[in-house]
Amino acid sequence: MALTLAEAKQETVRIQKSLVALIPEALCSPDRLPEPGSVKMTPQATPDGDGFRYPGSAAVRLVKDADGQAIVELLEQELRTQGWQETPMPTVAQPKRRLFVNAAGYETIISTIDRSDDLPMVVMDVWSPPATAPENFNRFTDKI
Repeated sequence: MALTLAEAKQETVRIQKSLVALIPEALCSPDRLPEPGSVKMTPQATPDGDGFRYPGSAAVRLVKDADGQAIVELLEQELRTQGWQETPMPTVAQPKRRLFVNAAGYETIISTIDRSDDLPMVVMDVWSPPATAPENFNRFTDKI
């Protein structure tokens, strides 16, 4: 495993920022959410316990009548154009949900949240491939 957690975070944040940049500014609410990478996250241990995955999550709050699903579809099309492979992962609430994986092993799911008590949002979750943690890393308390 040559990838470090710091490198995994850097690439995860880069992917999120590139997706956020594709959302038309006119559809973004002035009530902004934290920027990708600005909130420290707890890396997730891999199932075999051999490494960690950096779990990045970013969201963009949209203006009131924006079509969140259309934005998701725009971002998913961009991932396809970049060569990301997709796998359907439907849920009851999100029947069109898909998991995308790139050649380097990064995974992303882009979804919408449309609640009656808040503005609609587009959420971009990105996970890194397995990476090595720094020496003395405590998987229960350390965040990066």
